[in-house]
Amino acid sequence: MAHHESSPSPASWVEQVEQALQLIPLDTAYASWLGLRLNPVANASQGPRITLPGSLVPAYVIPTDEELMIARHTRKLISV
Repeated sequence: MAHHESSPSPASWVEQVEQALQLIPLDTAYASWLGLRLNPVANASQGPRITLPGSLVPAYVIPTDEELMIARHTRKLISV
């Protein structure tokens, strides 16, 4: 029998992505072309609002429970 590596669980994958994104804060130069003027202190502390008052577009950090959302979507898909 061939050895198959198991795939990471969706929750594990989400945690890995979250950890990677925490290492890469939104860059001011990257965001400026969108009209965003980032507040570096709010961006580093993850908001809730991470743009300065004079920004053309407001940006917010919205906390989510990805594991719960994955579970809900999965339950909905398998109950069809």
